[in-house]
Amino acid sequence: MRGTVREHYRCQETIITFVAPPAHLDAARKAILAARFDLEGYIRANVEFRHSLVPLEPGPDAPLVVKRLCGAGNAAGAGPMSAVAGTIASTALEAMLEDGAKEAVVDNGGDIAVACNEPVLVGIYSGEGDDDTFALEVNTGGKVLGICSSSAKIGPSISLGKADCVTVIADDVSLADACATVLGNSVEEPTAEGVQRSFDSIKNVQDIMGALVMAGGHVGLWGELPPLRKVTVSPELVTRG
Repeated sequence: MRGTVREHYRCQETIITFVAPPAHLDAARKAILAARFDLEGYIRANVEFRHSLVPLEPGPDAPLVVKRLCGAGNAAGAGPMSAVAGTIASTALEAMLEDGAKEAVVDNGGDIAVACNEPVLVGIYSGEGDDDTFALEVNTGGKVLGICSSSAKIGPSISLGKADCVTVIADDVSLADACATVLGNSVEEPTAEGVQRSFDSIKNVQDIMGALVMAGGHVGLWGELPPLRKVTVSPELVTRG
């Protein structure tokens, strides 16, 4: 994307790569800090919130970030923290758009919020065999799109399944993140049949565009996905601690 820079940013557990106009990065960083402040305060007062694996309702005075987490978790049938990375990414992207940015990407450890006016390739990184792997070619027309992934092999998040990588696409980034968690947990066996069965876990969730599962050398597609391209994914571009 023209006029953008790539910047790595870390705030405690939040590890992000921005591809964005430099003039709007401060708005994104401030939004992340504010969301984390609100969320951490809520967790201190509601200790079960952080570790719940089942949907929860937000308290009457819950901040917006908590309401978004609960809404996504409830829709997906998961605990609220299943959506935390995507929600932080979406919050940062929305702040930049409100600050006047026309397009930007926020990659929060594989949970990606993107708004672009020209085609952008988003690589799918499964941790092995990535000399010849996939990318999604997306053009959101300036609107926010969520491309969120989960893996049993990569990253610190808990996954109860056996997927190399699953990816869910939705306009609501929080929902995409929660559903990626659920989908990843549902890959019980890294076989072609196990991959296809896993889609049953999310196929009735409204507002999901599509999903992709990679497990044991098998690839499964569900719903409507952006065009897939064969690419080389450089590990140096993967957001990690």
